[in-house]
Amino acid sequence: AQLVVTHAGTHEVSVIDAPALLRKVAATAVDAATTQKLSADLTALLGIRRRVPLLGQGPRSVAVAGQRAWIAGYFSDSLESLALDDKALRPALVALGPRLPETPERRGERHFNDASLCFQRWQSCATCHSWDARVDGFNWDLLNDGIGNPKNAKSLLLTHRTPPSMSTGIRDSGEAAVRAGFRHIQFAAQTEEVATAVDAYLKSLRPVPGPQLVAGKLSPAARRGSELFNDGLVGCTLCHGGRDFTDLHSYEVGTANAREPATTRFDTPTLVEVWRT
Repeated sequence: AQLVVTHAGTHEVSVIDAPALLRKVAATAVDAATTQKLSADLTALLGIRRRVPLLGQGPRSVAVAGQRAWIAGYFSDSLESLALDDKALRPALVALGPRLPETPERRGERHFNDASLCFQRWQSCATCHSWDARVDGFNWDLLNDGIGNPKNAKSLLLTHRTPPSMSTGIRDSGEAAVRAGFRHIQFAAQTEEVATAVDAYLKSLRPVPGPQLVAGKLSPAARRGSELFNDGLVGCTLCHGGRDFTDLHSYEVGTANAREPATTRFDTPTLVEVWRT
């Protein structure tokens, strides 16, 4: 029995010897300390896993029937067939139809999810900002601004329309943030063509209705909240007004941590789709 796992960002699958994996897990005492050691062991799959490069791009799903795996390439619009009993593990591409012209937005979405653009192929834009360029709910401590000051990943919806970018506004526009992300987060120098395509993708994003709407409308409680939010005496709209719920200014709000100057100014974020966080 073999376990097949897709790696969408690097366009590969892992074929793992499932019985050998179960034996390794069973040999590990079931307690928090040793389980943590096993999960952090970078050699845990050594000798029982093979990584297979695919011909298509963005493998996001896989089905196994007998000794054959079928892998669907999201960005190549293709299927791949992989004979698991073939020692060579050579994938065969099955075209689903004529290849359609790729729009700039679609190309940008592909680049956004492509870890092969990163130095050593270990992350993509989607690693922090999710496959849909929104949020993953985690804090990330990245090397571009030192160690020890993790930041919550921000949604990239409306990022080109609500400058500046980043929590402290260190990038003066969405365009600047895209290029700096490739340079300082992925440690790769990308062409302007790639960056422009990612700009096009992010600009194409549109807000979706919140899950708390009732039949597509505000509930009675939400209507009361809207009245309070827009009440000038409450003051929410002093910073979060307008169609994008931001005044595009930065403020000292007293939330800087010990590693940041007390005078740190934070960009007023848009509240569009704030329910996602």
